[in-house]
Amino acid sequence: MSEELVLYLGLLVALFVLAFFAAAAFSPIDRKVQIRSGTIQENDESSFSLGEDLNMTNFTLDPTAAIFLNERTTNCGSLYRGRKVVVYYKKQKGKLFATLVQIVPTPSDCRQRRAEISGARLAAA
Repeated sequence: MSEELVLYLGLLVALFVLAFFAAAAFSPIDRKVQIRSGTIQENDESSFSLGEDLNMTNFTLDPTAAIFLNERTTNCGSLYRGRKVVVYYKKQKGKLFATLVQIVPTPSDCRQRRAEISGARLAAA
């Protein structure tokens, strides 16, 4: 290979590495957010506990937290004992604040969603 080709390839690799690091530095992803999944063991209006292998993890809902079920927002009433969830959280002052909660749908949730969709189609017709 000629020296010009090697120099060109080296410059191209350097640009890719620089672009990668620049994209990572300006990424909108909050690096402080962590993820945990489990089953809700206890809950009240603003907090809940996840159980995993005899460990209980207590979360407080952030005031701006979003709760999703079947890709739609829902309220705290959907968080009850026995529900499987995926929690995105931040640790602040020794407490875990849930910023996003995704509820794992059950078969009954899917039936309710299908009924909503078919009802909306009938109303539109």
